[in-house]
Amino acid sequence: MDFNSLMASADDVLISTFNIEGGVTLWPGEPREVQIEAVFDNDYARTDIPDGGKIMGSDPSFTAHDRDVIGLKKNDALLISGSLWYAKEPQPDGTGITRVFLSKYQKSSFDRPGSRL
Repeated sequence: MDFNSLMASADDVLISTFNIEGGVTLWPGEPREVQIEAVFDNDYARTDIPDGGKIMGSDPSFTAHDRDVIGLKKNDALLISGSLWYAKEPQPDGTGITRVFLSKYQKSSFDRPGSRL
């Protein structure tokens, strides 16, 4: 088995082992709705401000196989553990895995390019 095949097998094991309970539902309520296996992460982020203070938050994301997120784009709706999220930034890593950063908020139509008041 070559290195790339070995790593792909390891990715399969990791995603199926650490799959979020219930998986991730892409495009909920649409005819193309699909449930996939993915690993959810809501890691803590902190930025220290010079001379005191800090900004805290989190950077929620999920990691899945590229083949499972084909067609997913920015602002598409997702359900994770019954909670609605929006795709903020899909980032494929070039090895067959994509990390999708998430937001709880979707920009209004007025914030989107080409929209009119």
